[in-house]
Amino acid sequence: MTAEPHDDFSKLSFVKTFLLPALSVFLVPAFAFAFFWHAQGRMDAEARDAMVSAIRSDPTIDPNEKDALVLIYESVPFSEMIKDPQFAAGVDGEVLFQHRSIEWLKITSVACITSGVAMFVIGFLAVIASTRSQMAQYVSLAVGWNVLRVFGAFQAVAQVTLLVSLSFWVTALWFNVYIPKLIIVVALVGLAAIWGLLKAIFAPARTELELEGQLLDRQAAPKLWADLQQICDQLETQAPSQIVAGIDDNFFVTEAPVMLDGKRLKGRTLYVSLALLKQLNGEETRAVIAHEMAHFSGNDTHYSKRISPLLQRFDNYLGALYEGAITKPIYSFMMCFRGLYALSLGKISREREFRADLIAAGVASNRSVASALMRTLAYSTYRYQIEQDLFDFEGSLEDAKIASRIENGFGQFAPSFIGSENISSLQTAHPFDSHPPLSERLDAMGYRIDAPELQQDLSLPGDGSWYHGIVNASSYEASQWSQYESNFREVHARSLPYRFLPSNDQERDVVEQLFPPVTYEGKKGTLVIDCLGMAYDPWKSEMPFSDAESMSLENNVLTIERKSGGAESLKTGHFRGNTDLVDTINRYFVRYAAAADFQQHRLADQGDGSDGGSTA
Repeated sequence: MTAEPHDDFSKLSFVKTFLLPALSVFLVPAFAFAFFWHAQGRMDAEARDAMVSAIRSDPTIDPNEKDALVLIYESVPFSEMIKDPQFAAGVDGEVLFQHRSIEWLKITSVACITSGVAMFVIGFLAVIASTRSQMAQYVSLAVGWNVLRVFGAFQAVAQVTLLVSLSFWVTALWFNVYIPKLIIVVALVGLAAIWGLLKAIFAPARTELELEGQLLDRQAAPKLWADLQQICDQLETQAPSQIVAGIDDNFFVTEAPVMLDGKRLKGRTLYVSLALLKQLNGEETRAVIAHEMAHFSGNDTHYSKRISPLLQRFDNYLGALYEGAITKPIYSFMMCFRGLYALSLGKISREREFRADLIAAGVASNRSVASALMRTLAYSTYRYQIEQDLFDFEGSLEDAKIASRIENGFGQFAPSFIGSENISSLQTAHPFDSHPPLSERLDAMGYRIDAPELQQDLSLPGDGSWYHGIVNASSYEASQWSQYESNFREVHARSLPYRFLPSNDQERDVVEQLFPPVTYEGKKGTLVIDCLGMAYDPWKSEMPFSDAESMSLENNVLTIERKSGGAESLKTGHFRGNTDLVDTINRYFVRYAAAADFQQHRLADQGDGSDGGSTA
């Protein structure tokens, strides 16, 4: 994990990103209401004209009575008359059904609009309430989520009903025809969206965090457990159920279940970074551990455990709305409140961090908290730079040696960290919560970023006293770094073919490890595909991917437009038994496009004077 910059989220960006798209939830019901209001008026006029004509042409009706009846039919809409059971009993069943359907569709449209307005009010009030406390946040989210998912389900069913009805009535009313295929397609898409939504509602939430590390029992780390217990006693909070030691560049606590080596661990978990424990001095580590235990004492992890499943269900629900195509306006509406809750969660999370820092300062000291923050962020920054340089290396990484590179160079880098660009906005990495920017946390401790005391602390190496108190710490760390570096090299190797437009044999060998030349025999000739293009006997010339403007497949014919003009076609049916033909062409073309984009950005970086490559 790496330190991340803090991004201010302006009111204007929230309006553009969330609020305006949320208003799209009213588009379908508003159009439907306007249309069905128009349809009802038109049908009322047709019914009125037909009845008035029938009355005037009926010789059995007294002239004075005719005028009275005509006046009634001209002043009272037909749609109102059929609400009288006696009058409705004399109306043709099909006509009655059409008029009542239009009335119910108007009511459905109004219900969608009014419920949307009400939900805006309720949702905003719930979010405002959620900023008061962790308890208020949980209750607000629990109530808000349940109300929102009922609202979303209602809107989905109602708007699908409106869309299906519109697909019939628009053409029937305005053009005197209806298109069965259109109605069926809209209905099927709508039903698929509703089915996906129902599955999301009842989908179980999985909140286990997958950890990589070593479980430290009291025999493996007696000093660590003893010091930890002393801090917990001082804070009057229960000690963790287990400690997991890994090599990620952070510390955190959780009460949610975690998975470690296939085992599910319950209770309170403390994750400690062996890599950081080695770099921190004793008081800095004491401050960090006290900070984490403060999250237990403040019930932060308790509420995180309760809120996390709600957020996951909310996100699953959003995913179903997004994938439902015609339910995307409802997705935008729900996403507005998910964004508001994210702001509320961020606010409470930052308040918790300030509180934990203050408690940690009481256990250790303000300077130890500030120094620990600086050293941790310095380590994360330096580790990121090392890993990024290694990943950018355009050659084989036989031995990445990430751990040794960091350990050997961090001592020299740390004192210079204070002068790093944008240092004030950096945040410590965390798997669950957002953190205040470094400058604000240091201000709360009474220190500026350029404070001489912090410069002095960073210029001295940490003693790693807590690290050395763990039996077999070095073997645990070495084993984990070995696996981490192996995975790193594997990912790096898989990325290399997507970087080269091979200009020499060495680069071509790298690309062809994953994208070797392939040959397909067809009725009209041989098709050869390699990392730079294609050649097919019937074509006038080869097709370099650099000349391919676009590709489209229709009726088993692949058409490739040339940037240089003209097009080439390929009938996939001529290559029987080769079901992967189109997929292969697509994979090779995508690889080429990715490599071309990479090289373009690399040239731009070099033009800006930045380092376009690195060595390992």
